[in-house]
Amino acid sequence: MDTDHQNPLGMIPDPYAGDSFVLPETLCSDQRRLWFRRSNEIIGFLTLTELALKESRLRYEQAVAQGKLKPDTPLKIESSDGRSMILPTHTFLKQCGNGVDILCRQVFIMGIFTFLLRSILARLLPT
Repeated sequence: MDTDHQNPLGMIPDPYAGDSFVLPETLCSDQRRLWFRRSNEIIGFLTLTELALKESRLRYEQAVAQGKLKPDTPLKIESSDGRSMILPTHTFLKQCGNGVDILCRQVFIMGIFTFLLRSILARLLPT
């Protein structure tokens, strides 16, 4: 049996790039479609969050470098629902540096906690 070393899985040429291969269309179960939709939403959210944090960090670092802000200048950050917090510029810049990592850890911990709580309640409550 002769195999193509550039395309050992027999994939089809990428219709957009043309220089690579992609798997052909396959029928997906509803569960698989839901999983892909959720994972794409999560990846998209994390990508946008990381981009926003990097852009914020760049702009505020430039303001500090230009002397418009000092590292100890207090910043007030307000959310659209009315909550706010005040923190020094250097703390804000530090949070922008690893904010996505913190977000991922928090989501992971919350997911584990939710699963643990659900399993405890399932054991305690009669079915």
